[in-house]
Amino acid sequence: MPSPEEELKRNYFYGTFDPETAEQKNYLNELLQGMENERLYLDPHWFRMQRYKKGFFGGVESEADSLLYFLSPDGKSDPKAEMKATLHAFFGPESDRIELMHPQCIYPERYFWLKEKLHFDQKLLKEIECTRFATWRDSLDPKSVTVVFSSYYMQSPASVLGHTLFKVDSAKNADSELLDYGVNYAANTDDHNPFTYTIRGLTGGYPGTFAIFPYYLKVNEYNDMESRDLWEYKLALSKEERDRFLRHLWEMGRNYFDYFFFTQNCSFHMLGLLDVARPDLNLTQKANWIVSPPDTVKLYLSVPGLVVERKYRPSLYSKIKQKLILMTAEEQELYWSLLDAPEVRDFSGLPDLDIRSSLVLDALLDSYRYRKSRDKSSDAEQMKYKKYLLLRSKTQDQVQIDESMQVTTPPEESHSLSRVAVGFGASNLGGFTELKYRIAYHDFLNTDKGHVPNSEVQFLNLTVRKYEGSTAEFTSMNILRLMSLSPYNPISKQFSYGVDLGTDTVMVEKEKFQKNLDSNRLGAVFPSDPVIQSANLNLVQQGDREGRQFIRKQAGNLEVLYGYSFQDEFSGKKAPFLVSFLGGLKAQPGAFFEGGVRYGPEAVLNVLKELGAWKFQLYGSYQYFRGSGNEDNYSGNLRIRYLFNKENELRLELNSMRHYDEVLLSYNLLF
Repeated sequence: MPSPEEELKRNYFYGTFDPETAEQKNYLNELLQGMENERLYLDPHWFRMQRYKKGFFGGVESEADSLLYFLSPDGKSDPKAEMKATLHAFFGPESDRIELMHPQCIYPERYFWLKEKLHFDQKLLKEIECTRFATWRDSLDPKSVTVVFSSYYMQSPASVLGHTLFKVDSAKNADSELLDYGVNYAANTDDHNPFTYTIRGLTGGYPGTFAIFPYYLKVNEYNDMESRDLWEYKLALSKEERDRFLRHLWEMGRNYFDYFFFTQNCSFHMLGLLDVARPDLNLTQKANWIVSPPDTVKLYLSVPGLVVERKYRPSLYSKIKQKLILMTAEEQELYWSLLDAPEVRDFSGLPDLDIRSSLVLDALLDSYRYRKSRDKSSDAEQMKYKKYLLLRSKTQDQVQIDESMQVTTPPEESHSLSRVAVGFGASNLGGFTELKYRIAYHDFLNTDKGHVPNSEVQFLNLTVRKYEGSTAEFTSMNILRLMSLSPYNPISKQFSYGVDLGTDTVMVEKEKFQKNLDSNRLGAVFPSDPVIQSANLNLVQQGDREGRQFIRKQAGNLEVLYGYSFQDEFSGKKAPFLVSFLGGLKAQPGAFFEGGVRYGPEAVLNVLKELGAWKFQLYGSYQYFRGSGNEDNYSGNLRIRYLFNKENELRLELNSMRHYDEVLLSYNLLF
């Protein structure tokens, strides 16, 4: 295979190629003149194919970041130069090396569209036979195209917002859709460090590329290994639109985009493919500046007639839940007793119980398969699986399971990404007003519909307050907050975790404030008089039992938690109590602390309960900071939410920490 340098050199050779015969030269000039007369290089479809976007200060630039995608050195920012180079390239000679394709075959949608617009004379511009492209296209043979949404996977930073891909529904696989092909766009990385992945994903540090693969591989990865439900939305695309889709997808094999977690991500560039396939959609222009997979599903559904069918494909874990929810109390009791029993039992000793043995056995077999997919299965358990499989083959009764029974909710029911909140409160420092803004995404009190229940994913959550007689202050900021309270049970054995990075407000003893600043050698940065006289130092908690006075200050915050959550997922009841026990470490740098930072172990209790439009959260934590020479801290919070609809909430919060108490009423708007 040629190197990228050789390919780039070859691109520019073709982009400046002049035909050898005078007749062909004259015809190329005619085409270039026709391009100029019609200003074809400004046509919206040319912009869509090349991913050109108009700049804020004028001019255009392509979102495509691979130089190999352009035939002109100026093609990334000059649509006219790229079209001119493309027309030159179409006259170029064929290579005698089979691995080197002609530009007509590398860019079939460019060729097809320009041929249609400029009415190519095939006698003067020879049409190249593109065998490789034709074989690829015929093997896919799409009768339709389906958008697939894969639900959120909180164990991986790459998947906490969900994922979308396309499924090419082949006419050859009408009775075996798992043999269809999937089309995926993702960051090209083998980095398994969640922190570096998040940072580089936020800053465009990875190339994003398209890939095609058998669909059953993704079903196995998402449905079975990662327990992610799939939602499939079949699109109404004509044969001409499907052909355009494949031609442009082929062109994308030569390109990559810098991957940005919130903007140019898996879902955004899928929109670009559809915009080329069906130009009247213009989906990329309708997308918000932050693009999430659920929001793109909403975009597809917003186009009348575009989505013609929706299908729910439950994960292996969801299939287990479906079966357990259908069981009677006696059947569930038998299932749990057999799941981790050392020996295999048949049902011959249970004559007096009305047990649907096939239902219990099917749930057991699915559970062992689930454990094996997550590498949590022993050899002994696999032997039990084989014995229960044999027992199942001899069982006559059948129970029909409706796999369309949803144990999760579809992405289009999710709330909007961003949030703004206005609140008013009272505290032992006086009354205050509060303004909150969150760029994205979801917290515990938001509705769980369309999201992972019992989870938080928050990016850049900012809080500003103004107390009576004081100037406004940044109270807190969550740069990144991830919380996953997955219920633990003998099937999943799933842990819960939390990560919080940002700033928070702390209470500091006024007497020690300046002393610690001076001892940490920060007097030059924090001069004594301006600090002592600053507005928020006037907010003084007037003494504890020892007569000490405390002031509010902001400190950095890093928190890592790990533990277990418990909830009855299998009773069929809606949103039963969730109770979580977490432990971890908390560190808060601040020049006013002893040693410049307070740190230590932390214990957390969290309780969640939803009742219709109401949701309740009880949260308590204790931090042992004495090891760092600082006073311990504890906090307790009771939060109550009333949901008007998924975009409008009213919240009441009772918040208490050592040396500080408050009550807050706020209105939250998601948009």
